[in-house]
Amino acid sequence: MKYNQSVGGWQFETIDCRVQLIQIDFRLGLLISDGANDIWVRIETAAHIVSGAHATLFDPAKTQSLVPILDLFNAKVRGIIVDRTGRLEVRFEDSRLIEVLPDRSYEAWQVEYLSKSEKLMLVCAPGSKVVVFQEASIERDASRLN
Repeated sequence: MKYNQSVGGWQFETIDCRVQLIQIDFRLGLLISDGANDIWVRIETAAHIVSGAHATLFDPAKTQSLVPILDLFNAKVRGIIVDRTGRLEVRFEDSRLIEVLPDRSYEAWQVEYLSKSEKLMLVCAPGSKVVVFQEASIERDASRLN
């Protein structure tokens, strides 16, 4: 698992990754993992799950609307795309995708990438600005000193 940053945003390559955990509280959380690295996708506003030409609206604040998400447990993830405009896409091997657009009043989503060498968190702030938090691990920082 790795990511690339470009002028347009971030693209996470999720080779051999699956949805390992679905968490529901005041938001929807998906833990996507390849066994060594993890990505947490947390959705806090209404969004769509798209399958072919059919889009289904879900809203973490309305738990009954999350029923279609349960079918994503153990689904293979093809990739995650974050546009600098605040649009998030989680793409699955079976051609389904989750699409989250920015919200004018609330944080729409968070994507947290965790590896042994770094931590990257992207947050869609109210409006559409993507805020970036990045941290290298102590092990990685120590290796730079040698």
